[in-house]
Amino acid sequence: MLDAGGTVVLPDEDHLLPDTLRDLVERHGVNTLVLVASVVNLLVRLDPDCLRGVDLMFIGGGRLSPEPVRALLLAHPDTTVVNCYGPVESFAFATMHPIRPEDCDLPHGVPIGRPVPGTEIHLVDGELCVAGTGLAHGYLRDPDGTAEVFVTVDVEGVPTRVYRTGDRAERDAQGVLHLLGRADRQVRVRGHRVELDEVESHAARRAGMRDCVAVALAGRSGAYERLALAFTGDADPDRVRAELRERLPGHLVPDVVRRLDELPHNANGQVDHRAVTELLRVPAPGKGLPMTAYTETTDAVDTTAAGATAPPAPAAEAVADGGAGGAGRTADTAPVEAADPIVRDYLTLVDDSMVAVLPHALHIAVELGVADVMDFSAAQPVAKIAELIDADPDSLGRLLAALATAGFFAGDAAGGFRLTPLGARLRRDDPHSLSASLVNTESQLAWLRATDTFRTGTASFNGGAGNGGADGFFGVKNTRRGENLAFLRRMRERTGRLYRQAAEAVDWSDSRVILDIGGADGFLLGEILPVAPHADGVLFDRPSVIDEVNLRGGVPGCRAVPGDFFVSVPVGADTHLLCSVLHDWTDEQAVRILRSSRRALAPGGRLLVIEMLVPEDGGQHVSHWSDLGMMVLTGGRERDRAGFALILEAAGFGMHEVLTIPESPFSVIEAR
Repeated sequence: MLDAGGTVVLPDEDHLLPDTLRDLVERHGVNTLVLVASVVNLLVRLDPDCLRGVDLMFIGGGRLSPEPVRALLLAHPDTTVVNCYGPVESFAFATMHPIRPEDCDLPHGVPIGRPVPGTEIHLVDGELCVAGTGLAHGYLRDPDGTAEVFVTVDVEGVPTRVYRTGDRAERDAQGVLHLLGRADRQVRVRGHRVELDEVESHAARRAGMRDCVAVALAGRSGAYERLALAFTGDADPDRVRAELRERLPGHLVPDVVRRLDELPHNANGQVDHRAVTELLRVPAPGKGLPMTAYTETTDAVDTTAAGATAPPAPAAEAVADGGAGGAGRTADTAPVEAADPIVRDYLTLVDDSMVAVLPHALHIAVELGVADVMDFSAAQPVAKIAELIDADPDSLGRLLAALATAGFFAGDAAGGFRLTPLGARLRRDDPHSLSASLVNTESQLAWLRATDTFRTGTASFNGGAGNGGADGFFGVKNTRRGENLAFLRRMRERTGRLYRQAAEAVDWSDSRVILDIGGADGFLLGEILPVAPHADGVLFDRPSVIDEVNLRGGVPGCRAVPGDFFVSVPVGADTHLLCSVLHDWTDEQAVRILRSSRRALAPGGRLLVIEMLVPEDGGQHVSHWSDLGMMVLTGGRERDRAGFALILEAAGFGMHEVLTIPESPFSVIEAR
């Protein structure tokens, strides 16, 4: 490329996000991109407009999903998009194919095309083999591995050295190559031969399907007993399974179909089949897995002889009942168990150092970037991981071993470790990352002096300074950019984990202008606007926050305005959004914010408050613990329904409706 007079542009940021790409294209005139399929899928989903101005795109590194490609071609009809195929054992790409819209409807997906100059493709018993001048000599210091896949075959009477890719392919009448799948992905499930790639190929053509992967699940005997499909997108899992049942033989219909927020990928950006299998092996959702919906054909609960579900015996009854003859403990002598599982687990471990060490161990793992350099598919030696992050191998090995017992990593017999789906949440680039929250040092320091909060009623953050003052929680962030950026990263994580579902749970049909008051870096507003494409967005926050948003290129379809919500907010919007804002402040301060909203809200408009609701019956809820956190950090508080009604009424609002956000402790309070 450089020899031809081109310029290579390298981004400064760790990850190629839409704003980063848009900036590179506009500032440097980038007109050609080489991207892996998983990155293209992400960019098309987040912001297809970020690819505007690109003339030529080469996509490789994985099988293309038809729907994202179709959306890409529709959004950029003048861009030439080329599907590239080639193993690393052959120089660069072995085949190429300029993609046409009709390619997305072919039975086996987008073709991989024809060989590039200097490369030959031979189909040997259906297996795609690569030959030509770009073929590698073999694997370094691995003669057995070289002999297994670098072989000599007879091609029209000529002995030809080829690389066996393990991929199955066919040529159509025009000589175009179509990838059929992996030869090693044929499995036997309940006695039937199943081509996993065939299942994926049919599933990928379902409406609303973005990416999908099929895997086989082993039973207790070790034999494959169930077929499973994981996918991302908007498709309904039950409908996907029903459509596949109509089109496929019964043995090819997945027993388990789950929609995931993201498919796990390895360090090369390819789907990690082993990690997907680990996710789908769990028989029921709701255990911290990154999933939003699922359907299964088998039950994972034990049943009685009569077929009825057998519930576990209540703990209180088990303790009080001494058993036959009263030989067990009585209620007077048995220890009392806490009802709240958080408290119960803490009291179980209070004599052990784990409750004190675990948060710090996770903090250190994130700060060192351990998970960022680890892979799902293969265990890595501790020495290699230590070299990548500049750590002491012995100390790191002990840290990994401890965190492996909690499920964040998995060890092997040779002493190496690999990443687990749970451990992926320690990565900075994981969509469900906890990394910014786990290194939240300012909160930890505030709690060290929190006793003063309960003596004085004043937030202990930064020595008890008021929240709104120069040394208060937000005042500090206006003057210290590092702490401001760390806070914005935590808020982005919080949104992604706890209430991004609000974007789809709320009816936006009557909204024309949505004002997000105190909306941080606009992550939530960026989730809402694609669901409400008819609406305009306005992001409003502290000047130091808006400066960072503008440096990053803004939020697509959104105007960013700096200001102080205690004084005023922009006028003209018919929908105001206050998400995790009011709990930062006292009732008096919250009323001032609400009055600013009331003055600026368009006639007939509505205010949406997204917050936790403390149960009015005093029941278990994470909001009780968050309430203490707000008191210590900001002087604010969590509120119950009556508490919100009180401050809303004081500002001139009336509570109209309360909507629970699915799979979240948060609710949406609509006020008018």
